Amino acid sequence: MYFSGGDAYLDGKNLKLSARLVKLLEYFTNNSGIYLSRREIEDTLYGYDGHSDSKATDTSISRIRKELERANPQYKDCIRARRNVGWFFLEPDTEQSAEAPNVPENELLVRA
Repeated sequence: MYFSGGDAYLDGKNLKLSARLVKLLEYFTNNSGIYLSRREIEDTLYGYDGHSDSKATDTSISRIRKELERANPQYKDCIRARRNVGWFFLEPDTEQSAEAPNVPENELLVRA
């Protein structure tokens, strides 16, 4: 996957994502393997100040997942969630991808 000129490409295919979603996907890939909290995502990318009850981040991640799966079905589960922790991104060919959701709570890499 690579990013150029505000667009994201997977296997040479231009992903059909808005500029905001490209920015979010690039943020995930730059922090691959690290759980990112809703607050961190919103503060860093969108400048939200304080706690948000918005489901905009959930909707954005859902759209990214669908577009990644459309471009390459192997990317279907590359963005995973852990309740009350956040989301993380791993490339499908990463050996950790099958293990990451089962990491014990005290061993999680989390940014708050």
